[in-house]
Formats: sequence, C-alpha cells, structure tokens
Amino acid sequence: MKDNLVFKWVYWPSLQDELAQYSDFLSGHVLNAGAGFRKINFSKVEKWTNVDIEQFEGVDIVSDLEKIPVEESTFDGMLSVAVLEHVRRPWKVVEEARRVLKNGGKVICAVPFMQPIHLVPTDYFRVTPDGLKSLFEDNGFKIKEVNYTHSFFHILGWFIEDSLRDKTPLLQYALWPFAKLCFYLTKNFPHLNIRTAPSVVTLLAELEK
Repeated sequence: MKDNLVFKWVYWPSLQDELAQYSDFLSGHVLNAGAGFRKINFSKVEKWTNVDIEQFEGVDIVSDLEKIPVEESTFDGMLSVAVLEHVRRPWKVVEEARRVLKNGGKVICAVPFMQPIHLVPTDYFRVTPDGLKSLFEDNGFKIKEVNYTHSFFHILGWFIEDSLRDKTPLLQYALWPFAKLCFYLTKNFPHLNIRTAPSVVTLLAELEK
C-alpha cells in the first residue's frame, strides 16, 4: 500500500513515558520478552535480558518466546508490551513465563483489545481484560492490577490513518481540522477511555510463591 499520509491523527507517547507509572513494579533481573529495538529504563531494574525472534540491535537472545534457552527461575520479572497478539500460541508464552520466573516474579503485560490489524510480521489475537487475566491466573499468577492504556480517540485516529494512507492528499487536507482535533485529544486527554472498548489492556501480576 502506498503511504500518502499527510497528517498524523494520533499522538503516541514514548514507551518509557507510557510505562512510567509502573516503573517501580519491576526490579532485579528482568526479561524483556519481544523487546524488538525498544529500550526501557526502570530505576529498580539492575539487568535487562532482551529476547526477540529477530536479531535487532540490543537483543541478547534470539528465540521463540515459547521456549527461551535459559534455566528455570532465571528472572525476577518480565515485561511484555504489544507482543502476545503477534504470537501463534500466547498461552504457551505465559506458560514459559511461569517457568523462567522466580517465585514471586512480577509481570507487566500489555496487549491490544481494539486496534487495527498490524503485521509484525503476523497479528493473531485481541484480548479482553478477563481474557488476559485468565491467561495468567491459569498459570499461577496473582493479578495485581488491570488498567487501560490510550483513549478512544487513539483507536479512532489509528483507524482513520490506516484508511487514508492510500487516499489522495486533497481529501486529507479537507479533513485537516478533524486530524488536528484528534491529535490534540490524544495528546492532552489520553485517558478518555470507554471501558467496554479499551485500546490496550495492561496487566500487572505476580507469580504466587
């Protein structure tokens, strides 16, 4: 598809800013599962091990997340952001998380519920809050929090952006006031969530001892 997008409809914070409210939750040696090229700094994390199926810069282990080549009880925590929707068997990834985490190990996991299909390189699933909780509860995790990330306008703007990428710039200029309004709302009111249609579900959990 030819990308003719003229205006950004959506303001996206950096991943560091998006996760700032959870930065004290993880500590010690943490697995960044599906790290890609993204780098995160949390004050209590002493060491990151970045795992991905591709060899991006900064990736320590190239591996499928269903079978990570490390010993049991290796990590104190795990971060997984926008990853589980791209794996064929997310329940197996959570089973593997249980294996590689120490007792009491903590997890931050964020997955989409309402987003356009985005192939990286595949896109298999969308998960409700209860669905995400069940994945972890069934593997011995105690749920600490379940929150929503990004607003209804992030959802709307992303869908509009995707629909306009192959359209004439003339149409996009005609819609400029709406694009500016949507960008303003996503930047300044990021928590205007509709609880029945969240963009992203973010879960914090702890492996029971």
